[in-house]
Amino acid sequence: MRSTNWTRVCTLFLLMSVLVAACSSRTPSSTNRTEVTAAAEATTASMAGADMRGAIDTGRILFVVESNGQAASLRVIEGDSMESVPLDDPDVARAKWAGGDSVVFDTAAPPDRQVFRVADYHKFDPIQLTDATDGDNLGRAVTGVSADGAHLLVGQWTVDPLAPSGPIELSVAGGTKVARLDDFGHGCGDPDVWSDDASWSPDGSLLTYRCIGDFDTNTARVAVAHVDGSDPRTLTDEFAGLENAPKFSPDGTQILFARAGTLYVVPVKGGEPTPLFDVPDLSAAFYPDWSPDGTQVVFAWFTDGWNHNELRVADLDGSNMQTLWVGGPKESAELPDWGR
Repeated sequence: MRSTNWTRVCTLFLLMSVLVAACSSRTPSSTNRTEVTAAAEATTASMAGADMRGAIDTGRILFVVESNGQAASLRVIEGDSMESVPLDDPDVARAKWAGGDSVVFDTAAPPDRQVFRVADYHKFDPIQLTDATDGDNLGRAVTGVSADGAHLLVGQWTVDPLAPSGPIELSVAGGTKVARLDDFGHGCGDPDVWSDDASWSPDGSLLTYRCIGDFDTNTARVAVAHVDGSDPRTLTDEFAGLENAPKFSPDGTQILFARAGTLYVVPVKGGEPTPLFDVPDLSAAFYPDWSPDGTQVVFAWFTDGWNHNELRVADLDGSNMQTLWVGGPKESAELPDWGR
């Protein structure tokens, strides 16, 4: 499985207005990036083969399937059926719902990674939303999407230690200029600690994010702040193995995160993190997300000795756990996003 933690010299967040109508009039950036093309192939549970196992009662789950460490297809599970959209771009990562059938993701584009959007994942005709204008030498990755799909949170980092990393603004759909939301150590209280992997609360008033002290070991704390950066609070101690973006529950009262192969929740108002359920030795649960009604979680599952992972869903106490998808040899489900 590809690591989604790239080496970063400076990490910050941008708030991007993403207007579907305006985006549709833009054309993809003329970079040396290989064009992403795909044809959607709808499959039913019976047609999907051995990899489709279970079913969900609500919403749709979007995830990228990687094969031998490279993106191979987008998958969408709805009910007891699954769609597969082959990808010609091996670097697609962090695919997220962005309203309706629209999907945002990041992939390789100069100078490192940039953010793209497709209006309909069936057609997969990408529009580039970010670029390295004015020689800013910045790579970018999607970390969160607002509930209405109109705004993105984008993690940003320098790929050149000598490049300037001061305040910038980003041109987005319709020519709107939206300033970044944070700088070195914003919300973390230390210029040597980076804020990363932010996501919105359901009402759009708060952000939750990781305060990362060491990228190599994912040593970090879970934090929360208002969207303007005011009133930052850390909700957990610093510990190793805190992976990927923490997620608000649909009612906005709890935050879900994965630590060292176990899923935890912590109250937004503060309190002790508690594990959702026990994970057996030599197994790991990771990449979690809430169901739209907040009664279940979806997550990736790996057991020592496997050459693949599984996508599973369970009630919050671990009951009614079922396998939705099983990877073939050297296949993995990456960062599932459970939308309405």
